[in-house]
Amino acid sequence: MADQPAKALIVYGYGFMRHVGSTHSHLHELAAAGSCGFLALRSQPPEVTEEVRVVGELAQLLDLDDACQRVAEDDTNSMRIPSMSERFMNINAGIVSNCDAAAAFGEHAGFTALSMQDEETPVCSSSSLPEPSDAAARLLSYLGFHGGDDDGKPGEFELLLLHMTTEDPCGIKGGDEVVEWTDKLLGALQNLSQPGTKAGSHLYLTVVLGYGSVDSSVGDNASLSLEDVLEPKLAQLTPRQSYTVKGSQLIEGLREHHPLLVVYHLRAVTRSDEVNSFTFEEFKKHSGNLTIFVGRFLHEVAFKLWRAPKYGA
Repeated sequence: MADQPAKALIVYGYGFMRHVGSTHSHLHELAAAGSCGFLALRSQPPEVTEEVRVVGELAQLLDLDDACQRVAEDDTNSMRIPSMSERFMNINAGIVSNCDAAAAFGEHAGFTALSMQDEETPVCSSSSLPEPSDAAARLLSYLGFHGGDDDGKPGEFELLLLHMTTEDPCGIKGGDEVVEWTDKLLGALQNLSQPGTKAGSHLYLTVVLGYGSVDSSVGDNASLSLEDVLEPKLAQLTPRQSYTVKGSQLIEGLREHHPLLVVYHLRAVTRSDEVNSFTFEEFKKHSGNLTIFVGRFLHEVAFKLWRAPKYGA
């Protein structure tokens, strides 16, 4: 990586954690090879539609929910959401999504909306998604990794966000099929990013999976709280965790349950931890990154691309 900055592919799955199982071998292999952790989210109002919830969680991942709120409250209509280029040193970023509302929000945030396939490319028989191997090659080509290697063609983008959702309000049917397709896509990406290729040395692959619409009553124990592993008296003495603070202010509406699960992987750069599978319990017991506020995520990725200073530096 030292000879030039990495290029990032973020694979973000809204609602995926409900469908991840033992058969999704490529997800589990990536978790075992990478560096794992949690992203703490803010709660969203229970009365919002699922489409609004999908876009709202995307806004949080991009650290734009506060900016969106300020724009919504601006009576003069003079404010706007800052673009990716303005925020991260002229970065050129693209978004691919199976949800039209999410793609439209991405464009509003300064991403270029892209397609996973040419019109002539065959699609999977079970959905409108392209064959995973074809999609993997196309995504890598957007980053300048043609055929997994560099054949002299320039890459147009430094950062690419693949946004996938399992939710019907976005026109998606068959959450299990979408997760299965994404798992196969990750396998194809790994095959095209072998050691010795340009992608193998410079692809910063990050996978972020969430639970979708949930509340604290969902009985899968996906809690960030330390109280379940500490003695009651010790729990009272636990210092304020860094993910609960943004800009020296306590974060309002923070959700202490059902965070996003994230794996970072850049060969020979990221340090693997002791996680063996893409499950909440494995992450909670063995991850090396623990929990950060979701608003810091994109800044950490941009740092690896030489497009942002290190947080706290």
